[in-house]
Order: sequence, then C-alpha cells, then structure tokens
Amino acid sequence: PQNLPGQLDRVSALDWTQYTLASGSRDGHIVIWDVRLGKKIFWYKSHSKEVGAIKWSKDGYTLASGGSDKKLVLFDIRTNK
Repeated sequence: PQNLPGQLDRVSALDWTQYTLASGSRDGHIVIWDVRLGKKIFWYKSHSKEVGAIKWSKDGYTLASGGSDKKLVLFDIRTNK
C-alpha cells in the first residue's frame, strides 16, 4: 500500500482520473496527487466547510466539488483556477 501524507484533516471525498487522485477533507481543502510519484501536485481551499463530494470530468482536466457550505466549485487543473 502507498501512503499519501499531507491532507490536513479527515478525508471525506475521493475521485480518480488515470494517475491523478483528488482528495477532499473536512476543513474544505482539496489535494491533487500524482499517484505514480506519490506526490502532492496541487493543494487549495475550495470550501469553508467539509468537502462532501468530488468528481473529475471525463476529459480529466476539471474537478467539481460540493461542500457543506452549499457551494459547487469547478477547478481546471490546466490553469489552476
């Protein structure tokens, strides 16, 4: 098994696309990992409360997240916005 340390709080949501894993946590942060390297490639605060769900788009470039703060956030990994 591979351990990916770095999430600040309990993980509440996960989704994969090829070699990229996104994890969301109770503190509203999302971490994007390259599982081949076992490294964090991006980290951002998307919600003011718990991330309840995350899902990659079919093209693997956009991550949608929903949180307990009643927000839906779309994040494009090509532009980091």
